[in-house]
Amino acid sequence: MKRTLSLFTGVVLAAGSVFVPTASAAADPCLDNGVGVSVGDLTDKPAKVGFAILGDTCEGAAVTVQKANGTARQKVALPTFDHQPGWIGTYGSFLVPLSGAGTWQVTHQHLGAQTRKLPTPKNFVVRRASIAKATHTSDPILPGQSATIVGWAKHYNANGSLVALANKKVVFRDADLIIGTSRTDGVGKIVATVKIPRSRVFVHVESSNPLIENGAADVALKLAPRPTSITGIVGPTAGGVVRPGSKMSTYGTLKVLRTTGQTTGFYWQKVLVQTRPRSNPSAPYTTVVTTERTSDSGYYYANWTASVDVDVRVAYISPYADVKSVYRYLKIIDVQ
Repeated sequence: MKRTLSLFTGVVLAAGSVFVPTASAAADPCLDNGVGVSVGDLTDKPAKVGFAILGDTCEGAAVTVQKANGTARQKVALPTFDHQPGWIGTYGSFLVPLSGAGTWQVTHQHLGAQTRKLPTPKNFVVRRASIAKATHTSDPILPGQSATIVGWAKHYNANGSLVALANKKVVFRDADLIIGTSRTDGVGKIVATVKIPRSRVFVHVESSNPLIENGAADVALKLAPRPTSITGIVGPTAGGVVRPGSKMSTYGTLKVLRTTGQTTGFYWQKVLVQTRPRSNPSAPYTTVVTTERTSDSGYYYANWTASVDVDVRVAYISPYADVKSVYRYLKIIDVQ
């Protein structure tokens, strides 16, 4: 029997399942390296449970599995070998029937005629899958406004049929922040109104049954661009009459609706001061100066030089897809 050993510390078998070898001074790693388990869920099809012995290619390897109560005992062969850079493994799997939800265990390892009883059976739990679907009834909305989330939650039963996750707690999250809770009704229906901070809401339905997975859904919402507002004052910096060459000051505050639903100063943005000749009111506005970055409060300030009679406005041109631009007419500047 040819074997090739390699050193390793741990290998991911499947999402949520990690195998870490047990220390052993025994001579045969095919019986003493331990068994990794990867567990699928029961749906309308049996659940696939995979086993792995890592660190060797073990011809004739198998494991004995059974339910924790000692029923459904069977021997599962591990006929597949896999060589990857840095590690080697031997694999096999079996299918848990639709009625097999519960705690199972690996009790023995086998290699040909040799058998090793595990000092402590390796337990694993086979659960029934759940499905949740959800959407929303208003689109688009602004951050901080409320949207009604509607949907349903179901789980697979022992016959492989979908049945309601009835009267279960539903948690609505924005990332790790809980933004609302409710309960499913008697047929698993979800209806709740929650304030929306961003464009995605995660819906989590708690099954309250250790043998049934929780339901989960991801709701994408189309948010309207967040509005901005701007104030402005313009006049000669030194006061008095405006003449050709007079230094002008323009200042004010830029604000934005935050994803929290609050309106605050818009920090680190640039505001444009724009003019249009009074002699040609159909002409477009042109930028005479761009301010420095706004302060924490959204305050901006800029100087420019007057030369002719003009209409003056300030503009914020948003570089963000989810934030609106804003314009504000200030006044006429008469140059004498």
